[in-house]
Amino acid sequence: MTLSVIDYHERTKHHPHRYARSLGYLDWANQPDPFRRYHEAPELPLPRPLDPNRTPLNAIYRGVPGPARAVTDESISALLFYSLALSAWKALGTDRWALRCNPSSGNLHPTEAYLIGAPRGLGTDRPSLFHYAPQAHALERLHGWDDGFSADWVRTLSSSLLVALTSIPWRESWKYGERAFRYCQLDLGHAVASLAFAAALEGWAVQLISTVSDDTIATLTGVASQSGPEAEQPDCLLAVTPPVEGSAAALRCVEPVRWPAAANHRYLPNQLSGAHHPWPIIDQVVNAAAKPTTEPFPAEPLPPAFSVPASLTTRSAGDLLRTRRSAVAMDRETGLTASQLYRILALTLPAADNRLWQVFPWSPRVHLLLYLHRIDGLPPGLYFFARRQGALELAQQQFRDRPKFEKPDGCPGELPLYCLEQGDCQELAGAVSCGQDIAADGAFAVSMLAEFESPLARFGPWFYRYLHWEAGAIGQVLYIEAEAAGVRGTGIGCYFDDAIHRILGLSDRTFHCLYNFTVGGPIADQRIQTLPAYPS
Repeated sequence: MTLSVIDYHERTKHHPHRYARSLGYLDWANQPDPFRRYHEAPELPLPRPLDPNRTPLNAIYRGVPGPARAVTDESISALLFYSLALSAWKALGTDRWALRCNPSSGNLHPTEAYLIGAPRGLGTDRPSLFHYAPQAHALERLHGWDDGFSADWVRTLSSSLLVALTSIPWRESWKYGERAFRYCQLDLGHAVASLAFAAALEGWAVQLISTVSDDTIATLTGVASQSGPEAEQPDCLLAVTPPVEGSAAALRCVEPVRWPAAANHRYLPNQLSGAHHPWPIIDQVVNAAAKPTTEPFPAEPLPPAFSVPASLTTRSAGDLLRTRRSAVAMDRETGLTASQLYRILALTLPAADNRLWQVFPWSPRVHLLLYLHRIDGLPPGLYFFARRQGALELAQQQFRDRPKFEKPDGCPGELPLYCLEQGDCQELAGAVSCGQDIAADGAFAVSMLAEFESPLARFGPWFYRYLHWEAGAIGQVLYIEAEAAGVRGTGIGCYFDDAIHRILGLSDRTFHCLYNFTVGGPIADQRIQTLPAYPS
């Protein structure tokens, strides 16, 4: 029987009596190398930014005032330094491990980045393919195209970039087994949002090229030639460009009539593990969720801009992007104000003045079930946050055990937040998050509920990945805004899927949970030492 993405999703649910299949232990001898390298390829070190970027936090949502920076080795370095680079090294005794700006489940980092462009300062004036090596903060030049790109595209690639992202499922399945494909896609969403935030610091905009097929991305990046358990899977292609003057939403991104010849470079990637445990279902769901060439998403107008409570942080956006961390435990004391929560929620909404959400060309399909624990000005309880018009009515039809949808007193009228039930839900939040106290001990926790079967039927099974990308991008907003509020966030990939559905009385697949998250006051492990990301 051919596996469908729904079959995969059902099979990889966690249950209190049975978790999704994995080894059940960590095979440390074969832990994957966290850094993919093409060691024989020419390495082009990137000049690390000497001065920290002091752009205010609000500007990364609304676009940095002034002209966009030219695409050079220095501006590309800044883009990657604030999005996908190492942010620190941690040490405990003789153990040492790297952290990155983009979050990853279990710090496993399945996402790889490739750049296509002809930027000044990188030793070429023709469109070329580069792989980003975060350990060295360098580009590895893999291929150059002498022809195949139209003259318009050669000009465009001198002032813009294409960024392709791929995933190595083995890095996740080594630890998480069959559920690994889900985590690859969530990590991909975090990486896309990380790039969008960092691009805004340069005055650039980012947009997903949604029509392109996986096969085309594999061809452009050269990963089509990879095989075996460590092969990379093509995920997405992003256009990184200066916004068109007078329209922050419009990007100078015109797809060529035909893509150029394959990047059949001669360089081989390093081996990540000496041995591998097979997970056939991962290969099957990769095939089931493969994306063909498609038509553009139907154009949908963005909601108008609305007032967002100001952030009180004095820290710059660049500082927040570089020092984002995942909390490992919460203090069960620190809370937030209602105004802080309203700001965080408002910034997860697509709007005409929100640069981040212009990356994704579809209207939102992921909504938030909130477990509020310590929010000054709002009663504890269960709340629903609808991220698109029409989602409230759909939720009212489907949440059979939650008939009340009450607007909280003092909540801004344009903010679609509704109380389902007041009361202490700390124990509930922890219980549905695989019994993890961190979900109960913060200021609030979240279950991200995706409209599930309907968009898969409308767009195709490949949209299963896109739903996870949207959830991961929401998670990135929560991470950055938590830092700005003086607290910390943590993504939670382990949760009891159907237990969350039962809380609401869901009886079908109209909504399905894709990701949990928690925000609160962190407890630091004083034994762990923090070291610089790169030598000074």
